[in-house]
Parts: sequence; C-alpha cells; structure tokens
Amino acid sequence: VQVELPEPALLSAVTLDTKGSPGDYPRGYEIQLSNDGKTWSQPVARGKEGEAKMRIGFQEQPARFIRITQTGQHQRLFWSIHHLGLMAKEPRS
Repeated sequence: VQVELPEPALLSAVTLDTKGSPGDYPRGYEIQLSNDGKTWSQPVARGKEGEAKMRIGFQEQPARFIRITQTGQHQRLFWSIHHLGLMAKEPRS
C-alpha cells in the first residue's frame, strides 16, 4: 500500500485497523518513507506479527509518501485495511 500526502509532513506512526475483518492483519510488514515517491528509505519500522488494530511507531521523519509492504502471509486469510491513520505534523520552515 502506498499513500501520497498532499504536502510533506513529519511522520511518526501509522495505525492499521481491519475492523470487520479481524483476522486479516499483516503477518509481517515493513514501512518506508519517501519525499519524491521514487527514492525510498530503508525500513523505518518492521514487524513479524500484527493484530486487528495496530499502531506502528517510528522516529519522526519528514516525508510526502509512505509505503507499507506486507512481508508475511496466512494461507487462508487476506490483508485488509479498513482504516489507515498517519500520525504527522507539518514540518518546520
């Protein structure tokens, strides 16, 4: 999943909520950031197991794009995101 923000922001966390599909959370994930959507950071967060509602924090960094990659899977379940939230604030000038 890749998201482009309308303008750069200081990102510090992502929330993923599967709501009506409680088993469909990522079994592994990596989060990367970018300012241009072409050059990506090393993963700012990664994990091996999730849950239906997850908050994934990382060191605050400026970015306009965020990419969340599922790195694990369940044989019978999918990865659903009913709500994706970003913790961010406008960068200082």
